[in-house]
Amino acid sequence: PLDIRDTKEFLDIAHRVREGLRAGHAYDE
Repeated sequence: PLDIRDTKEFLDIAHRVREGLRAGHAYDE
Protein backbone atom coordinates (compact mmCIF):
# COMPACT_ATOMS: atom_id res chain seq x y z
CA PRO A 1 0.00 0.00 0.00
CA LEU A 2 1.26 3.47 -0.90
CA ASP A 3 0.04 4.69 2.50
CA ILE A 4 3.19 3.19 4.01
CA ARG A 5 5.15 6.14 2.64
CA ASP A 6 3.12 8.53 4.77
CA THR A 7 3.65 6.66 8.04
CA LYS A 8 6.04 7.98 10.68
CA GLU A 9 7.84 4.65 10.63
CA PHE A 10 8.65 5.00 6.92
CA LEU A 11 9.79 8.61 7.35
CA ASP A 12 11.97 7.62 10.33
CA ILE A 13 13.55 4.78 8.37
CA ALA A 14 14.11 7.02 5.35
CA HIS A 15 15.81 9.59 7.60
CA ARG A 16 18.07 6.93 9.10
CA VAL A 17 18.96 5.71 5.62
CA ARG A 18 19.87 9.24 4.53
CA GLU A 19 22.05 9.71 7.62
CA GLY A 20 23.67 6.33 6.93
CA LEU A 21 24.45 7.30 3.34
CA ARG A 22 25.95 10.59 4.55
CA ALA A 23 28.17 8.74 7.02
CA GLY A 24 29.19 6.28 4.30
CA HIS A 25 30.19 9.06 1.93
CA ALA A 26 32.06 10.85 4.72
CA TYR A 27 34.07 7.70 5.45
CA ASP A 28 34.82 7.21 1.75
CA GLU A 29 36.32 10.68 1.54
